[in-house]
Amino acid sequence: MLAFVALERGRQLEAASELALGASIKLFPLALLPVAVFHPRRARFGLLFLGVATALVVLPLLAVPAPELVAQYRSWRAIEASDTLNRGYSLMQYLHMALGTDWPNWPVQLAGTTLLVAPLALGRGGGRWSDAAFRRLVLCSVLVYVVLFNHQSERATFVIAYTGIVVWCVSSASSRLKTAILALTLLVMVVHDVDIVPRWVKSEILIPYRIKGIPCLVAWCAMQVELFATALRSESAGSSLAGTAPEPRGA
Repeated sequence: MLAFVALERGRQLEAASELALGASIKLFPLALLPVAVFHPRRARFGLLFLGVATALVVLPLLAVPAPELVAQYRSWRAIEASDTLNRGYSLMQYLHMALGTDWPNWPVQLAGTTLLVAPLALGRGGGRWSDAAFRRLVLCSVLVYVVLFNHQSERATFVIAYTGIVVWCVSSASSRLKTAILALTLLVMVVHDVDIVPRWVKSEILIPYRIKGIPCLVAWCAMQVELFATALRSESAGSSLAGTAPEPRGA
């Protein structure tokens, strides 16, 4: 969120630093990198991000020898590789529960990523990149995406997705669908996190059936429909204008 605001205000170094610092703790912020395409001087932002990220990668050399640091990074990579078959609270878990399949995670993640970035490509031709509301909607979609398609998502990470849902609901035109999704999100959040709900409800229903992720799935689908509709509408409007011949001037 801070990086998005910094980009909106033209502060590229601040945005690059915040993304790199966040990614050094958790990889979630890397999903926000495509948002930079909305803004000018994209190559400069990319170089700034690479520079800050490189500095953070080698920063531990101030405290540990290089061989030990390399060993730590190799250990981290091995842990990440061993966790690729996990499903957590992700969409892949819902598919596994519904269909009983043991598909690898990456095809579903690839399909989700394609659906995420497709409206960006469609919206470019229609001038949607300059629309602040469109950019904000993309941000909300990304915030939900990083939890919904993350095979290591857990209950604590849903604060990211819920933030995207709330921003989406309060920053755009209201509708019954958005109100219902927001109400569902708040209800699920409350019953998961308060002590008045019996433990057996949590242990036998809420946690095994991954109820906490259902509002995110519904909200992300609604966001993508809205993004595609906006992008396609602007694309068709641009095509209509391009195909309209100018009226001849009078003598």
